[in-house]
Amino acid sequence: MNHRTRPTFVACQTRVPFDPPTDQEKGGKEKKQSMMEVFVGVKKLGRGFKESLSPKRKGDWKDLVLMSLSFAIYIYISQKIVCAYCAWMHVFEHHW
Repeated sequence: MNHRTRPTFVACQTRVPFDPPTDQEKGGKEKKQSMMEVFVGVKKLGRGFKESLSPKRKGDWKDLVLMSLSFAIYIYISQKIVCAYCAWMHVFEHHW
């Protein structure tokens, strides 16, 4: 027998406190507000930092520096891979 059930919805209710907030509760709200201001300030600082470091146009000095750094890292990693391969082949040829 195939029974289909209806979906059940539960309503959540909020209660408004009857007592005025205490000084401790007010302090908690002030702390949250000040923390939010700090986070917003850090976010703006990060965006400004990112904006100042990102290249504005192709061929800009920042673009050239980033490309050169990327290429240097690519060469370094490639050399390490080749050295590891050569060492592996040396061990494989002489010990087997």
